[in-house]
Amino acid sequence: MRDDGIAARYRQLVDMSPDAIFLVEDGTMCLANPAGLALLQASCIEDVAGRPIEALFRAGAGDGQPTWLAGLLREAGSASGEAVLCTLDGGGVPVEVRALSYLDEGRLVVQASCRDISGADIELRDSLARFHAIARATGDVVWDWDLATDNLWWNDNFQFLFGYGAREIEPTIISWTSRIHPDDHDRVIANIHAAIDGSGKTWSDEYRFRRKDGSYAEIFDRGQVLRDPSGRGARMVGTMQDITRRKQTEDALREKSALLEAVVESAVTGILVVNPNGEKLIHNQRLYELFRIPPEIANDPRVAPQFEFATTQAKDPAAWIGRAASLAARPEAIERFEIELVDGRILDSYTAPVHDKEGRRYGRAWIFEDITERRRDAHRLRQAERVEAVGTFAAGIAHDLGNMLVPIIVTAERIAGGVADPEGKARIILSAADQAKTLVEQILDFTGQRRMVREPIDLCAPVSRAIELLASTMPEGIVVERRFPTRPAMISGDATQMLRLTLNLCRNAVQAMAEAPSNRPARLIVRVEEGQVDAAFAHAHPPLPAGPAMILGVEDDGPGMDAATLERIFEPFFSTKGAKGTGLGLALVQSIAAQHDGAVTVDSAPGAGTTFRIWLPKAPPSIAAEPAVPLPRTGAARNILVVDDRPEIARTLVELLEAAGHMAEAIDDPFAARDRIAMLPGRFDLVITDYHMPGMTGADLVAGVRFACPDLPFILTSGQMPPIDPDLAASFVAFLPKPFTAKALYEACTLALGETVAAMKDGKFDL
Repeated sequence: MRDDGIAARYRQLVDMSPDAIFLVEDGTMCLANPAGLALLQASCIEDVAGRPIEALFRAGAGDGQPTWLAGLLREAGSASGEAVLCTLDGGGVPVEVRALSYLDEGRLVVQASCRDISGADIELRDSLARFHAIARATGDVVWDWDLATDNLWWNDNFQFLFGYGAREIEPTIISWTSRIHPDDHDRVIANIHAAIDGSGKTWSDEYRFRRKDGSYAEIFDRGQVLRDPSGRGARMVGTMQDITRRKQTEDALREKSALLEAVVESAVTGILVVNPNGEKLIHNQRLYELFRIPPEIANDPRVAPQFEFATTQAKDPAAWIGRAASLAARPEAIERFEIELVDGRILDSYTAPVHDKEGRRYGRAWIFEDITERRRDAHRLRQAERVEAVGTFAAGIAHDLGNMLVPIIVTAERIAGGVADPEGKARIILSAADQAKTLVEQILDFTGQRRMVREPIDLCAPVSRAIELLASTMPEGIVVERRFPTRPAMISGDATQMLRLTLNLCRNAVQAMAEAPSNRPARLIVRVEEGQVDAAFAHAHPPLPAGPAMILGVEDDGPGMDAATLERIFEPFFSTKGAKGTGLGLALVQSIAAQHDGAVTVDSAPGAGTTFRIWLPKAPPSIAAEPAVPLPRTGAARNILVVDDRPEIARTLVELLEAAGHMAEAIDDPFAARDRIAMLPGRFDLVITDYHMPGMTGADLVAGVRFACPDLPFILTSGQMPPIDPDLAASFVAFLPKPFTAKALYEACTLALGETVAAMKDGKFDL
């Protein structure tokens, strides 16, 4: 104070301070800077000089003296705190005070620096208002913890989430700590105190919190530490979020994931799911076992090295690589194919894209299954079914042939005994033999062994011929309606087979209507119409291709069939006619249709009649039937050699040929026949040979003499159409399927020799 210059500068600094500065000596005010006078609402120092310091400050909670002031007035020291500065108008201003007391020449001097915090209080009130507004709006539990008093405030959501009443909630920290699950308690308390005692601002943890009903909620708790100017934690505010459902969902997902992993690992199939980048998402050990992939490659997260190794295990790796490349270019493609491995195993491979719930492509799934044993089992089953079918087939043939042989044997015995009317008895034999011949033809048709010649034909022609043949035997009361197109219904087919197919369908329909007479005329509707086969229908009815088709429909007014009968109508030897039918008719229809790349459908129900439809590919418009070329006819007798290991057949054919004016010779040994032909080239004009003979086939015979007699024509006979080497086919000018008639034999000879046999002209052998 003695240095006037220093005092002046000090006074200048005090006057410039934005804080209120007061100087009190012996308990009364003696100095205030401009900021202090303004805060006290005084115009000059004289307005406040002499005021006791007790009248200058009061505690914020009431009218008492601030605790920090009482200490300074008792002894020298320093203090800080909050108080209310009493203004001249009787009001007060909240201030933050930093004060210092000391003795100066025996007098107690107090210097106080005050900062107006009324604006901060407004901000605090606004902040608290915002805080409480958020606390009311949020669905979480909001809490406020006074670290000095341990008082704890909760918003109303505490009651809602945990079921406690307002009076059941203690307003202290115990209301929180006492409800933490015992297994979580020590960990959570240690973590929150570490945050408070440290220098961090935030804390978070997950734990279980007890509800009123005794159950525990899964909680995610997070808070912020509010610190005083010294950095010491003074308060914490935060929120508790009930994550029980989320935890339950996560647990369920983990359980499902574990279950999926267990299912994938326990699957007998190899499973692989890759994302669009070629990275594995799901896979199992079985995948690597199937392709014998070693662990060092199997553990690679990339698919490429494993695929590269797996392709080395395939018999045709290029085909698999090409298919994979094609799939990469078609990400939405679904395919199924087989992979044959070098060790003989066969894997069934199925692949399809995988999408999420929104339809976005997630990746591609592959499933590989070892079907080697299944294939072997299926093969064994087919063999067993084939043996069973052959047994059923043989039994049916034996039964039908037995019935046909009875009149032949009995009548032949009577003729041998000299019975009268041998011509009548011969007709009985011929009738029974004709039935046997028809049965054999049906068997050959059914098994596909009968020779079939497909050529452009108008389907309406054989269908019309079948109707004409049935007309003479049609029972009274049945009306036949034919509904044909105005243009030719062209197909590529065998007219004889189409005739046989139509006859079988129409006979079945007539028999069905005859067995179920009604008061009204029965109708047999035979229609030919054009249709279109789509891809789905073709897929369901192989071998029928998609595209234009001709449809033969046979519809009757009969009693119809139930579902059980419909399931079996195409089985060989299954018949609804008892002893009147062979059970081969509809099986034959289906077989003929299949040989023509067609299909059969049937619609029927009890009391509603039956409709059969034969679907046949329509011939292209460019194909037209070529007119038959008439055969040249001459009457010259020729030398013909008959070769058959059955002597009775060979002798019969020789008799027929001699009766027609030819010179014929029979040999029952194919080796002897080969030697005779080779030794006498040019002796024979024609050779008729069986195909199946001991030690040599008819084709072998042709091959054996072709060098010596390159232009010698042959007629081949057999019970079934044999395979012929294309190089030898030109030597066979005709094929006679056994059994055949004398007329068929003469026609074959005519074709081979280019002549008409005299015996055919007078009809003597026209059987």
